[in-house]
Amino acid sequence: MGAYKREKNLTKKGLGIYSAAFIITALFCYVLFIIKGISFLKFGSSNVDGLTQTYPAYVAIRHMIQDLLAGRGIDAWNWSLGLGADNFEYFGSKLLNPLTYLIILFPDDKIDMGYTIATVLRQYFAGLCFFLCMREVKLGWKQSVAGGLSFAFCGWVLGTALNQGSFCNAAIVLPLLIMGTEKIFKGKSPALFILSVAFCVTTGVTWTYITGIVAVGYYLARYHDYHSGEGFGSFAKNLGSFVLYGISGILISAPFILSMLCSMTSATTDTEANSRTLAFALDKYLSIPEGLFRTVEVGAVSYSYICISIICILLIPMAIKNAKKIGTAAWLAIGLSFAAMFPFTSKFFNGFSYPAGRWYYVLCFFIIWACVECLNKETLGNKKNLIVMGAWLILLVLWVGAMCFVIDIGSKGAVLAALSGGFYGVMLLVCIWLYYFKCNKGRTARLVECIGALVLIASIACSANIKLLGGDYIGDHLKLGKAAEKISAISERAVDELYAEDEDFYRTDISYRSNSELHSKMRANSNLIYGNRSVYTYSSLIDSRWNKFCSVIGNNYGCFARLAVMSNDNRAYADFLTGVKYYLGSSEYEKNASDYAGYDFEKYADIDGVEVLKAGNSIGIGAPFTEYISESELMTAPQLVRDQIMMQAVVVPDSKVDELDGAEHADVSRLETGISTVKSDIKAGKNTELDKANRTITVKGNKGHLTVSCDKAEKCQLVLSFEGIKRAPKTYEEHLQYDKARSSSSATGELIKKASYRDRGAFTITAEKGNIKKYSYCEKDSTRGFNDVYAYNINLGYYDSVEGDIEISLSESGIYSYDSICVYAIPMNVYDQYAKKLDSSKLQLTEWDNDRLSGKVTAKENGILFLSIPYKEGWRIKVDGRDAQIINADIAFMGVEVSAGEHDIELSYSHWGMKPALLVSLLGVIMTGIILIKRRKMA
Repeated sequence: MGAYKREKNLTKKGLGIYSAAFIITALFCYVLFIIKGISFLKFGSSNVDGLTQTYPAYVAIRHMIQDLLAGRGIDAWNWSLGLGADNFEYFGSKLLNPLTYLIILFPDDKIDMGYTIATVLRQYFAGLCFFLCMREVKLGWKQSVAGGLSFAFCGWVLGTALNQGSFCNAAIVLPLLIMGTEKIFKGKSPALFILSVAFCVTTGVTWTYITGIVAVGYYLARYHDYHSGEGFGSFAKNLGSFVLYGISGILISAPFILSMLCSMTSATTDTEANSRTLAFALDKYLSIPEGLFRTVEVGAVSYSYICISIICILLIPMAIKNAKKIGTAAWLAIGLSFAAMFPFTSKFFNGFSYPAGRWYYVLCFFIIWACVECLNKETLGNKKNLIVMGAWLILLVLWVGAMCFVIDIGSKGAVLAALSGGFYGVMLLVCIWLYYFKCNKGRTARLVECIGALVLIASIACSANIKLLGGDYIGDHLKLGKAAEKISAISERAVDELYAEDEDFYRTDISYRSNSELHSKMRANSNLIYGNRSVYTYSSLIDSRWNKFCSVIGNNYGCFARLAVMSNDNRAYADFLTGVKYYLGSSEYEKNASDYAGYDFEKYADIDGVEVLKAGNSIGIGAPFTEYISESELMTAPQLVRDQIMMQAVVVPDSKVDELDGAEHADVSRLETGISTVKSDIKAGKNTELDKANRTITVKGNKGHLTVSCDKAEKCQLVLSFEGIKRAPKTYEEHLQYDKARSSSSATGELIKKASYRDRGAFTITAEKGNIKKYSYCEKDSTRGFNDVYAYNINLGYYDSVEGDIEISLSESGIYSYDSICVYAIPMNVYDQYAKKLDSSKLQLTEWDNDRLSGKVTAKENGILFLSIPYKEGWRIKVDGRDAQIINADIAFMGVEVSAGEHDIELSYSHWGMKPALLVSLLGVIMTGIILIKRRKMA
């Protein structure tokens, strides 16, 4: 008992010192954030997860909790999530995270500060759990403190905190699972492990997958240390118990597993990046020493940060030298470091998607663990070891310097980080040498020990700050300013008054002039803040049916990337089919809102500085159609007239054609469509050569410019279409030639640059006609882009009469090939005829909220009631009080058969699997209780 009490007291002492050291380090690290009063919610051209995704989500959750406390309950469906989506599937990973409820305690205009505090707490808990885990594996309290502080401020945790703070939950769960596994090996209660598994699932599918693999791998690697010499029977029994504990945790979290599976199985994930390469670019490998000192991505993309504290950097050679003695942690650190060297293994840890470094928190965990195991007298009290550590440090600093000044492929920021790390490393080595060889007794030894501890804290704090500066994190955040200032400028502020005036069901639309303004205006998910029903959203889990719908009608604003759906390019037919009635344009940003809104929209009102335009016709929640066609029949029509066809006939899956009774099967060739090619001529401009005979465009220099001169066209929607356009990836020589890039000053550097050069062939097309400026994106081979987009169509708006020039720019240099560059005139006669017809017969809602809608519809003939609701399991439809079968209509939406006459329609939504999942969760709780009671009796 004496030893146990002594260890407990040392753990408490270590926790106090860790907490104090964390506060000092965090204050030093984030001093600029405190002074400027800004938050961690970042936005920028490379990251829109902050103000565009995270902030609106927490505002929405706050409103959900307010509804619950007011007795209104929590709705299952949310009309402000794009065209509508399941609340639990979208917010599930946040709803059972305790820190979420800290964030939503703050008022709406201060939620970003609540998020920042919660993110710092996540960092704190990551280091705290590391500390407790190290104590469980019997490391000294000093080793555990150094490890916990190093882990809390390692590059992965820092970079993740300032990009997507909730991801830091993974760094909390991992040490908890390892600690729980250790307790199981020691015959202690499996409660921690079971609860950690349950918590792991709530963090999200990515982290469940990664951490689950690591937990099983750790168990298998560590088993021999506890059960050496035992036979296969004992192994099978122990492994069975371990798996049973894991299953118990999984069962407890069944509702979250269900939500993850539902969202993942319906989402678009068919993107790839670097998927065909066997190795990363050469400069990625050469930058690893730089990556030890600051937050630069090495190897894989996205969160591939390795940088660790200087004390751990010093101890890397000692950890390798003593790998056999250290055991599991060292071997896993070595193995995972090797895995980080190749795209395939990084893809494996990222769910076989693309080679991302999201799993590097695992790598950092085991590297730091292996290193702090060497923080002992046996290692540090050896002069030869200190010489090796010093030589290793000098070698790393020289390497980084050589990359910058000799080979000319590095940066001065990297040299600064390495020199800073080297300075603190030397100071630590001096303190270690004094402590073990000169001042190893009495007060002098304690003084040296205290100085060494302060140097360690200062080195971690300074290193963390350089990591932030080196990754441009502080600069990006300082540009942002305060979130409340951005919120007050967004156009959705007008919807409260708009919805009060018009209680019908409808959606709003908006267009963006440029990608950068999309971020700065925070409009991607800002509909969540004001409860705006819109047609745009930003999510990692966009439903694949919506992307397919956009692809089928040639709307690349909805299928250029799997993450961001930027409206539907304000095409009149698509706006109508999705129930758009109002267009929101800010007088501050878009003074020509009426030009962007397109056909059938007219000025309605100015609400709080927002110019609001109203459509003459709106389908609202839906309307009856008398005819239908199959999806394969739709695909026989030209791409840009398919939405016209959808105005006349509902599109159903081929497999459902024989099951429909009442509606008439239309002949697609006889449906009214209209499109004409506008006679035009294309000419090359600045930095551009055009070869019409071979259909190639060569862009040399910064941006290529083309001019398309059009003959007169009348009463049409004008669409510029680039069909079959591709940009051949540039060679390194073409990069130097076309971009006038600077070659390296050394022959070696030039070889490395050439070997490391990669070009995906991505590009952006910008088209400008009069007041309208629009974009089309090719994100080929990126982590979010589609590789099968054939035509890039840009809607330049509706004109009573139009002619003249369209100015085009191509963002990247290189050689483009194309099948055709055409200007199409899309007449509005089909729209005029059928929009009025459908508007007059649309479903009239008598009562509706998020989960329930009811109303009446009058069908003149037998047909299909089309509903502008995304097709989703969980919706239930009743026609005249009787359950009716839901049809997948128009690829992404729903429909139901109706006969001629007036009908009462009822729609309700509830997650189809939630009740069974809750029962499974209860079973998991009971199962866990039985396991714990049985273990206690055995003990």
